[in-house]
Amino acid sequence: NLLRNFFLCSTISIISCSNCLYTSSQTETCYGLSLSITAEMSVIAEMSFFTKTEELSDVSCDGCNHRVKAEKKILLKKRAPFLILQLNTFSSFEDKIKGCIAFPLLLDMSPYCSSLVDMEYELYSFIVHARETAFSGHYCAFVSTPSSFYKLNDKDFDVVDTQTVLKQDAYILFYKRRTLDLLNYSDSSVLLPEEELLTSLCIIHCLLNLFFFLFLCIYYTFHVYVYIFSEKG
Repeated sequence: NLLRNFFLCSTISIISCSNCLYTSSQTETCYGLSLSITAEMSVIAEMSFFTKTEELSDVSCDGCNHRVKAEKKILLKKRAPFLILQLNTFSSFEDKIKGCIAFPLLLDMSPYCSSLVDMEYELYSFIVHARETAFSGHYCAFVSTPSSFYKLNDKDFDVVDTQTVLKQDAYILFYKRRTLDLLNYSDSSVLLPEEELLTSLCIIHCLLNLFFFLFLCIYYTFHVYVYIFSEKG
């Protein structure tokens, strides 16, 4: 499965008892991370917030069989060849957080992982959703090649520089492991030239766009019906 091999990763939730120091953990698989916006307005700050230690109270401990205080921490466990980060830029259905989220071209994920392995990723693509509300907007994609970045906006296909890239209001970021060779990936029996590689990435981005659009339609339709029935009640 192409998506599973490329994008499937896992997180581990670790809970430590403050009384007996007993530790339990639970692993969940995912195809990307959804990050909450922080005051610092940067991906680095959001990753630190995502993996910060959370204080819990009145937790049942299997080690000492008491209701105790505990600490919970979520870390990335299984690294994937590609990493997807979704930036939640809405405080409500209609209120978008003002300003762009700073994102790096190179992202070191090792501080946010459960094991000490090479976790350096580099940006290879991202999606911009130009909108004022979650109900409307326009999508465009930025894709990198070994030589430059390209902006894909409907039928337009333009080369852009790094300064332009870093000023964008990104919605979904796509990173790949820095040591991964896209043109000679070990799980593929075919070597893709740059043009075919770019086309393949564009297809993946379009499918992801469609998936998120359908998800938003179902999600907001459900909440509209809930609101209508609650008003009638």
